[in-house]
Amino acid sequence: MIERPQWNVYEFDNTTAAAAYAQAGVEIPLDTDAPFRCFGIAIYIFNSSNVPLGSQDNLNFTLRFTRSDRAYLQRHLIAAQQLNPYDTQAVDGAGGQTAPFYSYFSPIVPNLFFPASGSIMIDFAEPVGVTLGAALIVFCGTKLYGDGSIWAPTRDPRKPSRPYFGYSIQFNAANLPILNQVLQISPDADFAWQYGAQTDQPLTGFSPVGVQRNIGIRIRDWTGKSYMNGYIPLDLIFGFNNSQTPGLVYPEIYIPKNQVLFMDLKELP
Repeated sequence: MIERPQWNVYEFDNTTAAAAYAQAGVEIPLDTDAPFRCFGIAIYIFNSSNVPLGSQDNLNFTLRFTRSDRAYLQRHLIAAQQLNPYDTQAVDGAGGQTAPFYSYFSPIVPNLFFPASGSIMIDFAEPVGVTLGAALIVFCGTKLYGDGSIWAPTRDPRKPSRPYFGYSIQFNAANLPILNQVLQISPDADFAWQYGAQTDQPLTGFSPVGVQRNIGIRIRDWTGKSYMNGYIPLDLIFGFNNSQTPGLVYPEIYIPKNQVLFMDLKELP
């Protein structure tokens, strides 16, 4: 069996700025090529100006979702804060730099399994008197393939390995969207991508860092196959490095030497 990282995201946009906006039975269709094992959920809330909001505003979005048999895991709509605590209340970082912006997924235990061509159903609502701009609901997990059915290079146990932190990519957020940004692996060794970090700084100086927090990313492998069904928050897999908490990729993505990953980036939502 081949287990491959997968993020399935649904983007809710309240483009008309309607108060107490709600939908029921929203369906996230899953891919037809492999089952999906969901082990976590992350929820990101944006105001009407597309600014990511903190934990206090996660209380103002309620939802529930289903298993593969269309049975809901929650009897009633519950606050997103209960599912995925979303925190911006950290102290400033080293040298007084901008406080880290915690963007984690919450584990789902036991994991949820969805068949190929299955779907996840979602109900959501804003409480009366609340008007939000958008929300991203990200189901984190893996897709399960049969051996030999997909590009999936593996480690050669005869080759030694050592830690390596040398790969980095820079881009100008003013140029978003950016398509086909390439991560090129050097010719001297294969690379196992296990975690990453990111930060930013203004064009006019080195401070403050970490203020650009509404960037989405979509990653594709050497063959052009995506690890996501849409754009997910950059923070989720590239942790904000001022907090010393890198974003984890599970399972690792193994990239042979001379090969590449392709990254598309855009503003969220």
